[in-house]
Amino acid sequence: MLTIDSLTVRLGHRTVVDALSAALPPGEISLILGHNGAGKSTLLRTIAGLLRPAGGSIALDGADIARRSPVEVARSGVVLVPQGRGVFADLSVAENIKLGMWNARRLGRSTTDTERARLDDARELFPVLDEQWHSRAGSLSGGQQQQVAIARAFLANPKVLLLDEPSVGLSPKLADVVLTTVASLRREDRIIVLVEQNVHQALAVADSVAVMRAGAVEQHGLAPSDIAQQDLAAIF
Repeated sequence: MLTIDSLTVRLGHRTVVDALSAALPPGEISLILGHNGAGKSTLLRTIAGLLRPAGGSIALDGADIARRSPVEVARSGVVLVPQGRGVFADLSVAENIKLGMWNARRLGRSTTDTERARLDDARELFPVLDEQWHSRAGSLSGGQQQQVAIARAFLANPKVLLLDEPSVGLSPKLADVVLTTVASLRREDRIIVLVEQNVHQALAVADSVAVMRAGAVEQHGLAPSDIAQQDLAAIF
């Protein structure tokens, strides 16, 4: 369980996340919706240890990770796929993936014995790995690059997978492909936190929904069908 309690994050003199509390269970995709500037990306970056909160706590399986370094947070099993493709464009797909595997091994999240099995799983989940294994990552389409970025995160064997708008800039068809792939990563012991602006497509894969406004969670634990029946203009 990922439990956030009274989390407050300030950037300069501005409060971006304001006394936010939420409980995000394993085995589910928790979708976070909200208008631009609501604090969604800041929340993900804080969970990942890239920003230090001014107050509150973030507990993963009961251990507070709110003020640990990004490396310590990653070692605990939190992996962030930030907005934007995030691949090394001049490296091949193989080199991108192997770099991710090396990093996971360095953090103690993987071993050479388990990597082969996980890579086999990744190749089933992400066909682009086999289709474009030797291609330069920068030559791939946006959807393919995003699949490489998510595959690299998957190979780190995350307990918590944070996805910041993985379908941004993609066509509706490619967005469906990426979000369907995200849904396939759902597992009993994995927490997936998804921030998305492609609302209808994200609702199709989400298990629960939270709505952020002005840095706080306005609604939490909603079923996707509840959101679908609301006026989305009220959220955005």
